[in-house]
Amino acid sequence: MDAPFQDYYKLLQVHVLAEPDMIKSAYLKLSKKYHPDGSKGNANEEKMKALNQAYAILSDQKMRDEYTIRWLREAENGNTYEQAAFTDEKPIPMEPVRSIMLQYLTALSEKEYITAYDCLSLADKKNIPLTEFTRWQMLVGEVFELLSFSCEVHSIQKNVTIQNRLYATCVSVHCTVSEENYLMERTEEDDFYKYLLFENNSWKIYLGYTSLKGIIDKFSSLAQLIRQKEDRAFLTRFVFMEKKEFLEMSQREQMRFNRYGSIFSMIICEISADAMDVFENILRHQLRKLDIACRWSLTTQLILLPQTSADEAVLVARKISKISGTFPEIKTQISYRILQQQFPTLDDLINRLQKVRPIDF
Repeated sequence: MDAPFQDYYKLLQVHVLAEPDMIKSAYLKLSKKYHPDGSKGNANEEKMKALNQAYAILSDQKMRDEYTIRWLREAENGNTYEQAAFTDEKPIPMEPVRSIMLQYLTALSEKEYITAYDCLSLADKKNIPLTEFTRWQMLVGEVFELLSFSCEVHSIQKNVTIQNRLYATCVSVHCTVSEENYLMERTEEDDFYKYLLFENNSWKIYLGYTSLKGIIDKFSSLAQLIRQKEDRAFLTRFVFMEKKEFLEMSQREQMRFNRYGSIFSMIICEISADAMDVFENILRHQLRKLDIACRWSLTTQLILLPQTSADEAVLVARKISKISGTFPEIKTQISYRILQQQFPTLDDLINRLQKVRPIDF
């Protein structure tokens, strides 16, 4: 039988969205008040044990996440002290809340990290630079592929203070996702809760991280394990090839074009040699499994995009350009030459591609 539910947030007199330093401060203040050395009595000893248990749970992020899921469920039954009812106020439309949550998840699934970052709260953006957010999500994308997702509004809270700022409304959203775990080589179902805040006349997602360093280090290690697997070519987003292999694969696309009219396009990316490794890592996360690329020279990448028109290739290049602009290691602008195959031979395409006017996004 499960132990009776205890509201640790109420016990420490902090909000469910309280920052870690606020939880620590509240614990130190209360432990000083109820510590047996400073105040006698069994009641204070029991109170101190409860405070220690509450702080042990809420100061550990993983245990806190698991506890908060139960806390939210208890909130539905009125068993927590901060559940707010809006029975005497005009109903709040919840569709915009679901919409921004779905927009965030869609952006992550499509590797549109800048769009996803725009969905975050001001409090998050203060602590998490776009560059760190992008690196984090790129690494997550190497370990997990988001296949499908749904979300529903769970609960509403009123007058929430986060990082010394008062929010009139906070909404908890329950998300359910299906994802491919590349490390374990299996499809998994997961669910979690996200908080959304109403600021500047729009809803924003609150992640609550003060730093991503530990998370980035964790996913960097997991991604490295995946890269070491023998079937890396299948698990990564696309394949880097040497020139000879690249031309052999490109010739196959040329044969499909000549026989069946199957379209394909190529992109030449020009970038400084010292930023090439970083740029290749970006490509690894942004391109598809069926795409291939090779380092054509010290300062150029040649990319083959099967089943892709010129207009679609421009969208791919623009997406790569946006992500590249968030990396300080890439100090010079990248130019892109794009051309859809419409010639009888592959040599014609590559020769003409190098003469196309470059695009700078």
